[in-house]
Amino acid sequence: MKGDKGPGGADGDRRPRNPYPLPGQNPDPREDDSPPDSSPPPASEMRPPPIPGMPPSKGAPPEAPPGFPAGGRSVRSGAMVWLMFLGPFVVAMLVIFSWAGHRIYGAGEDDGDGVAARPPDSPRPEPISTVPPKVKGWDAVTSAKYGMSYDVPSSWRILPSTVLIGWEAAHGQDRSMMSTAAVFREDVCKDGDDEYTRAHTGFNQYVEGGLTGVAEHAAKKWAANAYTSEGDPAPSIALKAPESVKAGRKKGVHVQADVVMKATGRCVPPTAVVHTVAVPGVGPGKTTVFILLADQGVPDAAPKAAIKKILGSLRPS
Repeated sequence: MKGDKGPGGADGDRRPRNPYPLPGQNPDPREDDSPPDSSPPPASEMRPPPIPGMPPSKGAPPEAPPGFPAGGRSVRSGAMVWLMFLGPFVVAMLVIFSWAGHRIYGAGEDDGDGVAARPPDSPRPEPISTVPPKVKGWDAVTSAKYGMSYDVPSSWRILPSTVLIGWEAAHGQDRSMMSTAAVFREDVCKDGDDEYTRAHTGFNQYVEGGLTGVAEHAAKKWAANAYTSEGDPAPSIALKAPESVKAGRKKGVHVQADVVMKATGRCVPPTAVVHTVAVPGVGPGKTTVFILLADQGVPDAAPKAAIKKILGSLRPS
């Protein structure tokens, strides 16, 4: 090992050229390690490396923030890209409510009677229906959640599966919501701020009660909520006797509610009809309800023959 000559130039006075070696560094490096005519750096630049856990000395260059490795994409950028992806979707899923008997649009899980209150799950879009229609020339509406399908004429609009449609009752009753919906003559008539759609279809779920009780309850509730507006007299609702039906291979119960309006208005129909079909649900104790409500007695009402075919098309997917 070569030594560093001392001030007097005596070989016996041998001291290492690097008095503070770093781990793994030779305390007596070769003389030719330094370029010719090099001079030692100023004392202000001669700092030992920072000790883990200790704050950096004054004037030291800032360290890179944790989680952002040098070179390549930040480990946080994955979450940022995900948020950027979800942003438009979340904004598109904002709920628009219209209270007091008027129609509600929203997104997420549909509310069924008897369902325990809890924060709604993130909406999961259902796949596009690949089920062929039962009625030739019509379009199939399919719910992967309930395992049921029905058909509507091509003049109807099928709503996205993540959209809920329903009404908030005028007198404090529970709201009525359904999913996998379709509408006929949407917003065809406007009276001030109120917009009227002539027919709606969709599914709802109950977690208690038999088929007959659920079908009757749903028919009365939907008739009251959909056709009662705040400040207007409640309509007259008459339920017909429940009847056993077949929804494909499933046994069900059908109930019809006839509605006579007492309120008046440019767009208010004189009468309406609500049909409910209750079938066994996808889990123990659950009941799936198909709802169809339609204005009657107006020129742009859904034809009764089409309503009958829609009800007859209900089936397991």
